[in-house]
Amino acid sequence: QQSLIELLSTREREIFARLVESKSSKVIAKELNISYKTVEVHRANIREKLGNCSLADMVKLSLNLPK
Repeated sequence: QQSLIELLSTREREIFARLVESKSSKVIAKELNISYKTVEVHRANIREKLGNCSLADMVKLSLNLPK
């Protein structure tokens, strides 16, 4: 599972961390000072790299990561 996370870019990891905290794309965009559309593109890339998993699957994946 950690190897899947390693496939993500630095920005994708930042967005992934916020997604698993149940933050919306609009909130993430505001926090990172990027556009909503950019967040949506990264979100799609994250899902593809992680095997089209759901948000619930992303949360489970994040819980298994070493702290």
